[in-house]
Amino acid sequence: MWAKNSELFIYRIEDKNLAFPPEDIKHHVLAVDLGYWDMTAFELLGYKQEAKKVWECWSHQEQHMTFDDIMVITFDIIEECYDDRGYNSIDKIVVDTAGAGKIAQETMAKEISKRFEIPCVAAKKNRKAVNMKILNSAFRTEQAYLLPDGVCQDQMKSLQWDGRHLREKEPEPGQFIDNADAYLYAHTDCYEWLHEELEQIPEINTPEYANWQAEKMEEEEVAAMTAGQDEEWWEKRINGN
Repeated sequence: MWAKNSELFIYRIEDKNLAFPPEDIKHHVLAVDLGYWDMTAFELLGYKQEAKKVWECWSHQEQHMTFDDIMVITFDIIEECYDDRGYNSIDKIVVDTAGAGKIAQETMAKEISKRFEIPCVAAKKNRKAVNMKILNSAFRTEQAYLLPDGVCQDQMKSLQWDGRHLREKEPEPGQFIDNADAYLYAHTDCYEWLHEELEQIPEINTPEYANWQAEKMEEEEVAAMTAGQDEEWWEKRINGN
């Protein structure tokens, strides 16, 4: 009798990882996992750098899709991501190039670049197992979220590593993984972790601003006076100190 081994689960999805995305997301990555007999899966992820979080915003899967079918859905998603100012929030489109997908990816790249000027790139699969572990860590630290009613969360909850390997290397064959893979590829190209807090500068012509300026000047003077103190004698000679 076949049963799942909970110790082999790839992703540890909990209720805290199921949430609808906020409305003010300004950055998206769309991933397309191509298939014909298998499902073609679409995953639109949104991220906020100031929050350092990623949300699943939309997903879709469909079997027996032709290239034209795929392009129609892709164009529809891109059109939906335009705001009132004519700005498109999709930073990048990631395509799984398995099998004949490379030709499709190159064709998609040309069409999308011609119409929308959005980069279309191949999915990063050379470090897939490592990226899976990174994504699992993001779920654990509540930095990645799935739609509560989406097919992707169903897939991710049940995915297991192949128990025939001593180390976590490949998912168990025969599992439904299309949307889970698309989510993974999109997450790898989200840059929510790049955000750095901006320095809070006081309002000009206030006492706080004068104090801030004085502190900055003092820091610059100290840096200039201490420059080169840790250098060896030959480095000082080279640098003219």
